[in-house]
Amino acid sequence: MDVFSMDEDCTVYNMEMQKRRKNDLTKRSRYYQALIDTSLLEPGIPSYNRLNFSYIILIMPFDLFGYGKYRYTFEASCKDVPSCPLGDGAVRIFLNTRGINDSEVSPELVQFLHYIEETTDEAAEQTDCDLIRQIHHRVRKVKSSEEIGVKYMQAWEERYYDKQEAREEGLAEGRTEGRTEARVNGILELLSELGTVPNSLENAISSENREEILKSWLKLAARAKNFSDFAKKPGWRLRFLINNQ
Repeated sequence: MDVFSMDEDCTVYNMEMQKRRKNDLTKRSRYYQALIDTSLLEPGIPSYNRLNFSYIILIMPFDLFGYGKYRYTFEASCKDVPSCPLGDGAVRIFLNTRGINDSEVSPELVQFLHYIEETTDEAAEQTDCDLIRQIHHRVRKVKSSEEIGVKYMQAWEERYYDKQEAREEGLAEGRTEGRTEARVNGILELLSELGTVPNSLENAISSENREEILKSWLKLAARAKNFSDFAKKPGWRLRFLINNQ
C-alpha cells in the first residue's frame, strides 16, 4: 500500500500506483479491502456497523478494462435488482491516466492523471490546479531528499517483479511437466499389468512429451489386452519396438 489515510469523517483511503499491467490487480484490490477491514475492528467487537467507509484507489498508466475511461468505480449491488445497492461502505476505484472521456469527469481529475503520467516541472507549471502544484512541490522535496532511496526502491521493485514473473513461468512449466510425468507413469503402470514391459517400449513411452499422444496412449493402455493390442493404433514406431525386442 503506497498511501493510507483517514479524513475527518473517519473514511479510510488506500491509494496505490501500479506501473505494470498484471492479471491479478482486481484480486489485489479485494485483498487490500480484507486487510483494511480486519485492521479496523478489534477482536470481540460485536457491531460490524463500526467498520469505516473505505475507498481503495489504484492508479495505472494503462486501461485495465479497455473502455477508454479515466475512472472505473465499483460498489457492490444486487445482480437481480441493479438499483439495489449492498451498502457495505466499500468502494474500489481504478484510475487510468490514459483515458479519453474528458467530458465525463472533472477537469481537475484529468489534469491530475496527466500529471501522474508526466510528473515534470513543465507539466506542473502548465496546470491551473492549485492542488497539483502543491503536490508537485511536495514531490520535488521528496525527490531531493530521498533520490538515492527512491532509485534503490525502484531497482528493487523491478527485480521483484522480474523474479515473480520468472516464478510464475516456472510454475506453469512445472505443471505441464507434472502432467506429462503422470501420464507416462499411468501408461507404464497399466501396461505392467499385461506383463514385463519391454525396455525399448518403456524408453519410447518415457521419452514422449506431446500431451495429445500421451493421452491417446493412456486410453489405449487402459483397453489393451496385450502389448500387440496396445501397439495397433499408436503407429509403426511402437509395433517396431515390440516386435524387435
